[in-house]
Amino acid sequence: MFNSLGLLSSETNPDILISNTLFDFKKTNIKELNKTTKLIIHPNSGYDNFPVDFVEESQFPIIVGNPIRAHAVAQYSFSALLQRYQNIQKHSEWQSGRNWPRPLLSSLNILIIGKGHIGSILEKMCSAFEANPDFLDPDKNLHITDKVYDVIILATSLNKTSKGLVNQKFLDKHLKSDGTIINGARGKLIDSNSLINFLGTNPNSWAFLDVFEIEPEGINSFSKLSNVTTTSHIAGVSIDLDDKMIGFEKEILSSFLNGDNLEEKYPSLLLKNRLRQGESGSFLI
Repeated sequence: MFNSLGLLSSETNPDILISNTLFDFKKTNIKELNKTTKLIIHPNSGYDNFPVDFVEESQFPIIVGNPIRAHAVAQYSFSALLQRYQNIQKHSEWQSGRNWPRPLLSSLNILIIGKGHIGSILEKMCSAFEANPDFLDPDKNLHITDKVYDVIILATSLNKTSKGLVNQKFLDKHLKSDGTIINGARGKLIDSNSLINFLGTNPNSWAFLDVFEIEPEGINSFSKLSNVTTTSHIAGVSIDLDDKMIGFEKEILSSFLNGDNLEEKYPSLLLKNRLRQGESGSFLI
């Protein structure tokens, strides 16, 4: 892909840097990077490893790849929802009673935490089944009251305001005793001990967890519970993921090489636009 664009990918002091979640920006001198770098492409949807001051002081655009995995994560969450409430039963013999004690999705009270790329896709999926989810997203002035939900789906990023948002108080107040919680977003959105306690106290509840507070060890914390389905941070993975990442990088690079204004062309993907001012200072959302 680099060759097709006439680019070299082995520069020591790059004009363009393509990073991932393993890149340690805390150890990177932003002042030195500002001297040479004209663009950072971060194809991962997660950007927890970007310090706020790094983003604030950067003199170049930082483009993040939220759309790359958005549909995959949304499908993971919706698949969990269907598995929980619409799982098709196998009948080896004809059942004359023709009973199926399932609720339709339209009858469920659903809360989606986050109304960004993933949350917006989930809203469309739910609407196809005449389900009307509520949203919790302080950044978009979407708040909830004392409502209790059948389903809570996490689809938001991790920052100072969302870390540990789902704790014991939140679960006891907003999730029914036979409710379902689905997390394909960020592990630290949920306080693990609180969720373990809730699942243990409410055996008819269920959790689908793809991410954990500490990975990979965190998955073992739920191994003794029978009412949880755990996966290994695969919600955003699909058979064509590599092609999607390369295609995204090529699109951004082509626009950059063509002289396009990336701030104007990709405002929702510009990391600096994710900076918000909280009570304790600015933070990424």
